[in-house]
Amino acid sequence: MVTWGDPELSCCDSSTISFITAPVAPEITSVEYFNSLLYISWTYGDDTTDLSHSRMLHWMVVAEGKKKIKKSVTRNVMTAILSLPPGDIYNLSVTACTERGSNTSMLRLVKLEPAPPKSLFAVNKTQTSVTLLWVEDGIADFFEVFCHQLGSSRETKLQEPVSVSSHVVTISSLLPATAYNCSVTSFSHDSPSVPTFIAVSTMVTEVNPNVVVISVLAILSTLLIGLLLVTLIILRKKHLQMARECGAGTFVNFASLERDGKLPYNWSKNGLKKRKLTNPVQLDDFDAYIKDMAKDSDYKFSLQFEELKLIGLDIPHFAADLPLNRCKNRYTNILPYDFSRVRLVSMNEEEGADYINANYIPGYNSPQEYIATQGPLPETRNDFWKMVLQQKSQIIVMLTQCNEKRRVKCDHYWPFTEEPIAYGDITVEMLSEDEQDDWACRHFRINYADEMQDVMHFNYTAWPDHGVPTADAAESILQFVHMVRQQATKSKGPMTVHCSAGVGRTGTFIALDRLLQHIRDHEFVDILGLVSEMRSYRMSMVQTEEQYIFIHQCVQLMWTKKKQQFCISDVIYENVSKS
Repeated sequence: MVTWGDPELSCCDSSTISFITAPVAPEITSVEYFNSLLYISWTYGDDTTDLSHSRMLHWMVVAEGKKKIKKSVTRNVMTAILSLPPGDIYNLSVTACTERGSNTSMLRLVKLEPAPPKSLFAVNKTQTSVTLLWVEDGIADFFEVFCHQLGSSRETKLQEPVSVSSHVVTISSLLPATAYNCSVTSFSHDSPSVPTFIAVSTMVTEVNPNVVVISVLAILSTLLIGLLLVTLIILRKKHLQMARECGAGTFVNFASLERDGKLPYNWSKNGLKKRKLTNPVQLDDFDAYIKDMAKDSDYKFSLQFEELKLIGLDIPHFAADLPLNRCKNRYTNILPYDFSRVRLVSMNEEEGADYINANYIPGYNSPQEYIATQGPLPETRNDFWKMVLQQKSQIIVMLTQCNEKRRVKCDHYWPFTEEPIAYGDITVEMLSEDEQDDWACRHFRINYADEMQDVMHFNYTAWPDHGVPTADAAESILQFVHMVRQQATKSKGPMTVHCSAGVGRTGTFIALDRLLQHIRDHEFVDILGLVSEMRSYRMSMVQTEEQYIFIHQCVQLMWTKKKQQFCISDVIYENVSKS
């Protein structure tokens, strides 16, 4: 059994004398604020400072404003993420703590601008007044309310600021049957937020009681429809058969709503290319985060995944749509974007000669660390080997079997025996094959003219015909990912990854490989942001909601392993110090 991430044990001479010095003060080097999260980085000593001088060394990050937020961070990490509400001024510090004492960095003053009020509604409109209702976002000292008459310079302002304890106000002295643009602005520490606007119109005549009844019925109908939509989403999750690799079924997608009940601001196709989804989560909080996401039949996972489906809808794929290239696509709905597609080098200058259904995907180490591609067809396997050779790819990861459930998922594009086979101008020879319970490893040698290249082929065979591996099988897939990553550190060129369509299992593997490296160096993850980025380079990466949830389950296991390694390392350090 291949293990992953096990720490190397070390020993020392029993005559070693160890002692622990008081820590030096850390230095805060970077502070950034985004989406109510404060990202902090710091340094400790200089390049010669040994962080292992105390097994008890850890950091205490404190942000003190109207609220005091504290975060304990392990010694191997010098970054932290704090969830801070906007609109306050914080004294930020990082303290190095050991059993011999502590030392605190210089205070860093951080002023967070106030956030505009959200969910602004106009209620109880009359001929001469309107009542505004809103929700406070973050910390505010007071609110300022204006109503500007459209087409006129006339402006109505509340004489007194609205108390922070009140989120409802009535504007009087308005004209009947008149349109207004009203705004509410948050103020904190004398700084205004961006105002939140709403268009309102006063009533023409006294409201007929029948109209009130009709309005109430309309509101109730809207609420019932909304409840029905939510119920449909939950029922779809419970009863929908797990989607196949390239989507065997058709179902309706419901766009997720923002907290104020509106459609996302960039619902239109023109805004999708600029859309960047992100949701960083501190790994110390990851268990609680998953429990919250999984409530109500994974409802919050469903909302996130529906947002991901909007990514890339406006990115062109003209080359894939050319008539002479359509036969090169395994599935008509999985096509490579033009800007990121891999182009074959060919002496043939005919249109389409450079085409293969493959895209570059950025990784943890380089912007073209992976090539995500479809499983070769009989008519494209020559192009597949041409791509591997031209891109100097020394690792191929295959995440499907050639046939699953009596369906052809991928061509058998390599030799069955050690006898070399020619694929166009390229000859492929299988030097060795090692089959394990869950995967097979093959060593290929490819030759073209005077050029020779060795390629390792890692084929994961334990992925079920439908859905994803069970949570219990996460250990197996992570061992496989770790094994491939160990080989990748010795290789050059991008890693070629494919399944059948080259998006579902392929996206899941690439996400896990990137996260395995990320968690080694950080104590937070942004799975939503990662999948969003991959989908902006190749459509439908991480194709199903089940795959998206499975990635979270694997990260949970990765973090558990990392914490166990910390505990083992601390015990070893303590035993060595006492010897």
